[in-house]
Amino acid sequence: MRVLYFHSLREAAGCGHEEIADPPADVGALLAHLLERHPALRPHEPTILVARNHEWVDRAAPLAPDDEVALMPPVSGG
Repeated sequence: MRVLYFHSLREAAGCGHEEIADPPADVGALLAHLLERHPALRPHEPTILVARNHEWVDRAAPLAPDDEVALMPPVSGG
């Protein structure tokens, strides 16, 4: 599974992307794993937006080994 980090999450994770060899079953478990791996992501956790294969998903969404998951902070604009 490929995980992509955008904007401030890229800085917090210290990388723009990474490969997860043995991905968890769902988005919530993946986020828990990533927060352990990259503690600087913890302050962002409540507001992280998640897209799986270019579609927004919630934390209960299932994951497959070949998925691409993008993590993004909330976007504001006007």
